[in-house]
Amino acid sequence: MGTSPEDWWLPLTIIELSWTSPDTVYLREHVREMEKRPLDGVTVRVADPRFPHGTVLNGTGKGDAGWAFLQNRRLKRSIIDAAIADMQSTKFTRFRSNYLNMVTYLQSGQTFDWFDDEWWATVLHNTRLLAEFARKAGCEGIMLDPEEYGGQIWSPPGMLRDALYTGRSYEQLVAQVRRRGREFATAVNQEFPGAHFLVLHAWEDVLSRVADDFYRLREQNRTLTIAFLDGMLEGSDDNTIIMDGIENGYYVEEAEDFAVKCDRVRRYGPLLSAVPEQFRKKVRTATGIWLDRNSRWFPDEIEKNFWSPERYQKAITNALAANDGFIWLYCERPTFWLDSPTATLGEGVTPATGVGNYASRNEVIKWMPRIYWTAIENARQSAIRQRQARAE
Repeated sequence: MGTSPEDWWLPLTIIELSWTSPDTVYLREHVREMEKRPLDGVTVRVADPRFPHGTVLNGTGKGDAGWAFLQNRRLKRSIIDAAIADMQSTKFTRFRSNYLNMVTYLQSGQTFDWFDDEWWATVLHNTRLLAEFARKAGCEGIMLDPEEYGGQIWSPPGMLRDALYTGRSYEQLVAQVRRRGREFATAVNQEFPGAHFLVLHAWEDVLSRVADDFYRLREQNRTLTIAFLDGMLEGSDDNTIIMDGIENGYYVEEAEDFAVKCDRVRRYGPLLSAVPEQFRKKVRTATGIWLDRNSRWFPDEIEKNFWSPERYQKAITNALAANDGFIWLYCERPTFWLDSPTATLGEGVTPATGVGNYASRNEVIKWMPRIYWTAIENARQSAIRQRQARAE
């Protein structure tokens, strides 16, 4: 597992994930301008409902088929087909590594019932449709965000106290979640053989909280992801790759700190996994870096930002040196799609066009100075030189 010295030449991958990640309509209409950014791809959304000028909205739980796949309602074939048509008519020249956005989201107060076969059949229906989109749209893979937005999905302490799980043991719950992980991966591969998964919270997220005391898995929140990932490793085909997205890479900068996180996945992940051989074969490491860390962003006074362009470049370089060559750049307030104070997203487009009342979110979306683009590209070139030096 990991990048060997002779593989230094393999392309590094840098994608964006943000509050303004595009839907397929917006991407189709604006791809020529968007591809001027030093990115290899975007996390693309399937809008539901669709709007004439497209949307750049993420993180609200509305208007996005990828945020609805776990909910107990079936996605419509017409929405998927329209999104596929958008992507197949988009003239890409640079974005070779787009990832479909999928999020484990429930309405507030809900608890997911892993034993409900009817509900799970709906999830698999939605999964197959979205995987079909990802393949036909030419995506490299699927970005899976297994946070608990709204309801309980992955946390044994609270779930086993819920009436849904009366009479169920922790061991039964783990076994069922693992089974569902197998079924999920199989459903994806039926439509998208050899898919790559970027899982934002995976082994490192859990290992950072339980250390080497694996008994604590039953006591901690968001630990059922390990059972689901084991199922994915079992149920996926031989060409599937599952990247640990290491979201808590948001908060580090130095090379040794990134190395600690990646090495923890490589060293202890197989010990945590019930299928260590599959883990060693299929798992890779990636890293997330949050540009407006702590939700503060000052495009006109960049000295106030947490990341100066120089530090941002350093962090990206160090992350790429430690992981398996994959970075996802997270933004909330800054957007890659606005590069000056007067730039606009396009006719009829605001961050929250047509999807509820998100005026407050629109007000905080700000432009990104191009000096940050330069920092990203400089980091890429530095990482390539480092890999080449290690191979010599």
